[in-house]
Amino acid sequence: MQEQTPDADGSVTRDLTPEQASSKVLSELLEATLSQRERSLSDHEWASLKSIVKQFENSPSAFEDLVVALVEAFLRNRLSTTVKSLDSITNMSRSIARTLCSDPVSRQRLMVFQQQLSGHQPS
Repeated sequence: MQEQTPDADGSVTRDLTPEQASSKVLSELLEATLSQRERSLSDHEWASLKSIVKQFENSPSAFEDLVVALVEAFLRNRLSTTVKSLDSITNMSRSIARTLCSDPVSRQRLMVFQQQLSGHQPS
């Protein structure tokens, strides 16, 4: 089953498989959290993500749990008006975090992002 996904201008130009749509969401999530472009994070979002990193500061072995919490905070902020079920956001967060953590490049980028949020410069 394919779903239609709007392009940046809002028009639907092609159908994406669920795998392609999931990949697109993951790419957009990484872009939004790791760049300062058009859809940069708001001050509230930055504060929220920094707070989450601080909560996990003393649990270096819980990196995947940290990523779940970061993704969930991001999705709650960005999708709260379109996704009414908090369970859906939680489930999406777990799935996205699991995928991000299983990819070595994504995992490394998230570790750098974690260091940036905690105020430490990446080495």
